[in-house]
Amino acid sequence: MNCKNCGGVLEIDSTNRFLRCHYCDSQQLASGDHRSLDEVVASATTTEIFCPSCMDVNQLSQGLLDDVRVAFCSDCFGFMVDSQSLAMVLKNRRQEFSGVEDKPVPVNQESLGRIRNCPQCNLQMETHPYYGPGNAVIDSCHRCRVIWMDNGELSQLVRAPGLR
Repeated sequence: MNCKNCGGVLEIDSTNRFLRCHYCDSQQLASGDHRSLDEVVASATTTEIFCPSCMDVNQLSQGLLDDVRVAFCSDCFGFMVDSQSLAMVLKNRRQEFSGVEDKPVPVNQESLGRIRNCPQCNLQMETHPYYGPGNAVIDSCHRCRVIWMDNGELSQLVRAPGLR
């Protein structure tokens, strides 16, 4: 399968959830299931902001993550949220979670090398492990105080073992 952004060959990443292009670092869902794993509800209203994961091809839509406004990509299902709102949503979802916790897995070292620009200021974001429960790699812009999360990363943090 080829990348719709640059035509490069897509390879499945180590989580088996995404197909990743090693040329432009964009990603697509590996399965035919095209939905937000993090339960973001997208609206039909687009923003002037472009998706950092889809290499500035797709405009982000306004969306809701619980009661928090986010900018959401209707193609890769990633979303941008301010850091305080993410902390609140994650805390609430972890407290409400009653399912089976995920077994801990190592941080995906491949993801630590990706480079993404902030959708707001267009400067390079910092790519790092989330320093809380779970082993997701997130992208954050400390200048704009926003975080970019790929589809499923929030759910991964919610299902992580540890105190609730």
